[in-house]
Amino acid sequence: MFALSDAFVRQVRLHSGEERRIYRDPEARQLVLDVSQATKTWRVTRTERGRSRWVKIGDAEEMSVGEARRIAAAFVPALERPVVRPAPAGADPIAERRDAITFRHFVETIYGPHARTVKRSHAEEMRIIRNHIFPHLGDRPLAGIAKAEIRNLLQSKVADGYGPSMVNRILATVKSIFARAVDWETDGLKESPARGIRQLPCPNRIDAFLTPEEAQRLQKSVSESENPLLRFIIAFLLLTGGRKREALDARWENVDFDRRIFTVPLSKSGKPRYIPLSDEAVRVLAAVRREVLHLMPESGAANPWIFPNPTTGKPFVNIFVSWNNARTRAGLKHIRVHDLRHSFASALVNEGMTLYDVKEILGHANMSTTTRYAHLSRQRLQQAATVASTHYKLQI
Repeated sequence: MFALSDAFVRQVRLHSGEERRIYRDPEARQLVLDVSQATKTWRVTRTERGRSRWVKIGDAEEMSVGEARRIAAAFVPALERPVVRPAPAGADPIAERRDAITFRHFVETIYGPHARTVKRSHAEEMRIIRNHIFPHLGDRPLAGIAKAEIRNLLQSKVADGYGPSMVNRILATVKSIFARAVDWETDGLKESPARGIRQLPCPNRIDAFLTPEEAQRLQKSVSESENPLLRFIIAFLLLTGGRKREALDARWENVDFDRRIFTVPLSKSGKPRYIPLSDEAVRVLAAVRREVLHLMPESGAANPWIFPNPTTGKPFVNIFVSWNNARTRAGLKHIRVHDLRHSFASALVNEGMTLYDVKEILGHANMSTTTRYAHLSRQRLQQAATVASTHYKLQI
């Protein structure tokens, strides 16, 4: 028996005629690599009433050895609880089990470590879980949560004034958690109680585009923000078309000043994206560097982040409060941070760039996503056609 490694997992293959092979890792209790002709799967072993069974925890082609060990370390204690005798007739068998794993325990010790390594939006997902889901389901036994409880959770959010989009995000998070719990057969869970619950109808939102006057008004407002870096963040987004998280997580090593390129190492499409930097965007980067050195005289020069929180030295977790205050002062309450990306795209189209140019700069995987800006190009063509009527000055 030897310790498994990522390199070994990548290269291991079955010999001709073999159907299956099992590798046990001595560094992680009960973790095994299950290799077949078609798949490589991480499993943890479970002994119940003298019989061993395996529970899948992930695809070994996608999950690293380190991640599998971390999940197994949290997973095994939940699997090793003693078998509980059936509850008396009429009693809730789950509620009677003192050792039943709770929703909170599953998320914090099993689901959370897994999601942290496979989801780029892990931090935002955990915020939703802590603020909206734990207060309702956190202390409930995982296998005892009923569909009605999830519906009640969603209805309470609607009653609190949350819109369909936010309520649907909460539902999607609950479904994701239970999907993993079912996959891993946590506490014997066979079916997700969230299955069959439909999302709320969400009206199509019209993308907002800043006019030049509104952009100047917004920039004046963010320059008065309590967040000293907000004006640089907003300007950078408006000048590059980047996504909020791409900017907040940006590092100096991602900027090539010679080639005027900002690299997003892992974009939404799962691939690197290369954003060209205008002269004005370069000036914004130079200005934020001076500001960070002023705010963080001892550590600013060595800080790898372009927009670090001066208090922590790390990327901002969220800028909503300062952003909301700034857009409200500017009379632009309807503008979202993501609308800065739309505004960048609209500026490109209105200045004569093709939709293909917009697609490449924004990093859209499909042209269909970019065609939302087609109406802008038609508007520009209509303006161009007006030139002809002005030229000929026909009178009918």
